[in-house]
Amino acid sequence: MPPLAKKLKKCLQPLVPLPASKPMKAFTLFFLLTAIGAEVLGQTTPSLSTTFNCIRSGDNFATVARRGKRTTQPMILWETKLGLWDAWERCRVVSQRLSDAVAESGGSFSNLFLTYGSVNNQSVICYVNSLEGACNSKNLLFTLKPSDRGREQEVLAKLVNFGVKGSGSPIQQSASQSYAPIGEAIEAELSPMR
Repeated sequence: MPPLAKKLKKCLQPLVPLPASKPMKAFTLFFLLTAIGAEVLGQTTPSLSTTFNCIRSGDNFATVARRGKRTTQPMILWETKLGLWDAWERCRVVSQRLSDAVAESGGSFSNLFLTYGSVNNQSVICYVNSLEGACNSKNLLFTLKPSDRGREQEVLAKLVNFGVKGSGSPIQQSASQSYAPIGEAIEAELSPMR
């Protein structure tokens, strides 16, 4: 038996009786103790990640957030086609973009905001990580319908008030731009204390 294994066995005999006929190798004992320590500290359960999915909602599709067994109320209801994109495709793509946005920020919602802007001369809603962020082709979530142009702040307000009425966070103003703290709204909906 290697010297380290003898020392470990001697130190641990009062805690873990080891049969003399089957000596444990040092590395096996190390992994056993590591697993026990992690279990005691509660580190074996991975944290649940939040994803966004497209689900059926009546005759339409809806984007929802999911964490474990918890699901938010529909955040965005997709009813119509816009350009070449039907409701299902818009829902699927935006849900994936939101999942990617959360993954890019390490799973954190604390700095996830929605805002509006223009990309390719079209009014869009996008996600940003600060109150100075602006829309571009890399953070675009979706293009607004022509009928929503000029109503961007109203659209943002609806996006953060998807849960229980009155539970949404207020739209934040930074200079002349508005930012909706979508991360706070999602976290409130998925919180186990709800």
